[in-house]
Amino acid sequence: MSLEQAYSYNEQRQCHLNERRIKFIIDRLKSYQLPIGSKILEIGSGTGWLLLRLSLTFPQYKFIGVEPNKDFVSFAQQQLLPSNLTFLDGFGEQIDKMEFENIDVILSNDVLHHINATIKSVIQNLSSKGRSGKCKWLTIEPNCFNPYVFWCHWYLWRKDGEDVFYPWKFLKISRRHGWLLRRSGFLFLIPKRFKEIPNWLMFVERILERIPLLAGGRFLELSLSSAKSYGDADKIVMSAEITFWQIITSFGSGRMKAIKILDYFVGSLTAFIVWSKKRDPSFQVAAIRRLLIIRPGGIGDAVFLIPILRKLREARKDIRVDILCERRNREIFLSQEDICNELYTYDSLKSFLKVLRNSYDVVIDTEQWHYLSALVSYFIKHRHNIGFATRPLRSKLFNSAIAYEQDAYEIENFRKLFSVILPDSLPAINIHNCFKIGGDIKLWVEKFSPGPTVSIFLGGSIVIRRISKPQALEIIRYLLKKDISIAVLGGGDVYSEGQDIEKEISNSRLLNFVGKATLIQSAAIIQRSRLFIGPDSGLMHLAGAVGTPVIGIFGPGNLKKWAPRGSGDVVITENVECSPCTRFGYTVPTCHGSYKCMREIKTEQIYRAVDRCLS
Repeated sequence: MSLEQAYSYNEQRQCHLNERRIKFIIDRLKSYQLPIGSKILEIGSGTGWLLLRLSLTFPQYKFIGVEPNKDFVSFAQQQLLPSNLTFLDGFGEQIDKMEFENIDVILSNDVLHHINATIKSVIQNLSSKGRSGKCKWLTIEPNCFNPYVFWCHWYLWRKDGEDVFYPWKFLKISRRHGWLLRRSGFLFLIPKRFKEIPNWLMFVERILERIPLLAGGRFLELSLSSAKSYGDADKIVMSAEITFWQIITSFGSGRMKAIKILDYFVGSLTAFIVWSKKRDPSFQVAAIRRLLIIRPGGIGDAVFLIPILRKLREARKDIRVDILCERRNREIFLSQEDICNELYTYDSLKSFLKVLRNSYDVVIDTEQWHYLSALVSYFIKHRHNIGFATRPLRSKLFNSAIAYEQDAYEIENFRKLFSVILPDSLPAINIHNCFKIGGDIKLWVEKFSPGPTVSIFLGGSIVIRRISKPQALEIIRYLLKKDISIAVLGGGDVYSEGQDIEKEISNSRLLNFVGKATLIQSAAIIQRSRLFIGPDSGLMHLAGAVGTPVIGIFGPGNLKKWAPRGSGDVVITENVECSPCTRFGYTVPTCHGSYKCMREIKTEQIYRAVDRCLS
């Protein structure tokens, strides 16, 4: 290839598509907030059109371009280059021999689909050059989900060195060398033959490019772990970002996945279209008279809100508090009569339409990740709304977007959320003894569970969190040998397991409440118990909330966020390297079905914990 051809190639880069690329990469680099002197490496830098723009935009950084085509490198070096830009000729497979170290950002722009055959060695070499624990990798590649793009790369252009880029294959290899996925998404709709487009078409492109079947490109943003290599894919910790593929492959019911997919497409699209909220300088906490709290999701999150809601009621008796929840956690709020004035539910159309007609001074969305609840807070009539800033598009939906810590004890995140309206009234608190049991329920327990017991919970929001039936049988037999009465708890989803246990162990001290007791009745049984044994679940949090000592068994869940913190509580975990694999309610195991985190928990550990707690 001659210099004339290099010039022609460079001219072809002058189009709307590549202007979008440049702007996107500039925005991402700004978000990294890199220190002065940071090194940015582009592999496959071509004629240098991208790095030249970046080096002029960021004179405080050092840029290095590596390109195997010597004519392209010669063309790039003949440009009037700033002092912070260098071009080198070489292949990605040779990067480990080049004289630069501690790269802060790696860029690859339409490159990786050319090197499928050697991509393993390229990734390994880039890992050796990245700054340990800090290096980021931003790659933009053709989107294989677009039928036209897939056909072109798989068939029409293969003779020209093109190939299909499969992101899941790339991620699998990169994870083995310490790279973790942090963000991903779809880009571009207008092809490169258009030099310029009108503003209205640019607006349409920004909306439609979010649809995987239409987008021309796919971006992935990774970060390099301080441990340079995990050795094998089983040891990968899931990234904080939730991708569409992770929604599809995560554990959960079909109904929940359908709602999450709706949130992924419709929620994100709506959040993109609407105007951003701004802080209201005239907003005054003292003027709040009507408050709506949105709490979708399960039992555990609802339990964590109770002590904060009680503090709120104590501090501001003049505020009317309404709660918008779901049927599955409604009973938690309904049983605590002193924490709210009225309950509404999402999954009752009549109730949902009623709350939409209300007007509030403040709306607080306590959901951590999804768009739909944030959009409800956006569209309900209000003066000020508050929510977690876990995603850029989500942040724009709130007047006050509050930072969220993924590994913080969850009640601390809720405290930060409510500190906007109660800045001086929320000391350090936990859920211990926050849940009140009514007198009629206590009478019911005295009738059907006459003496102190040890409660064992068989359920869990997903199957892999639950203790297995063999594990439960061993624990029950151990307790019966010590003359301890046992109350077995669980919902209708584990009813058959409860029946099987009752058949295998015929003993008058074994009380089977599986599928027979309501949520509040189960809470009363646990409160009357000497000890609760169960997996990371809503009922485990409820046990702490009624003041019963807990033996919490943790597998895929996040210990830092959800572990019980009562003085007599014990946590049992195998501490496997791939745990936690649950983020924001999505459990995506990387252990290929072995589930070591739960299946390898030894009952001897539980026996020792039982003896310690009951002594």
